Amino acid sequence: MEWAEFNGNLYGTPLPDHQGSTDLLLEIDSQGAHSIKKLFPDSLVVLLLSPSEDSLRERMRQRGDDEAHIDARVRLAKKEIASAREVADYEVINLDLDRAVAEIASMIYKARESKSRGGDIGRG
Repeated sequence: MEWAEFNGNLYGTPLPDHQGSTDLLLEIDSQGAHSIKKLFPDSLVVLLLSPSEDSLRERMRQRGDDEAHIDARVRLAKKEIASAREVADYEVINLDLDRAVAEIASMIYKARESKSRGGDIGRG
């Protein structure tokens, strides 16, 4: 369904075997989001964001990443975010996991309702 090369490795998502009534939840990069929107224009794309660059850096430090690696990842993240915003229907700040999950669940519910009435999922 989509694939991307990252650090010399290929990553991808195979086309699922489903009947069209199944919801699919994919964790993909911006290139994957563009591919999905092209293949499935009615899909709901949610961009999940870190609360801030500082919190993103701190998460990586806690994982043990060195500063050079963190700097490179943050530069890449900024490019990814800019690209993903081109196709994202909604953005969610992941400050609190339970709240982020609830927001996304609400978006999915609203998209299903709109689609069942023949409407567009819209952009948030």
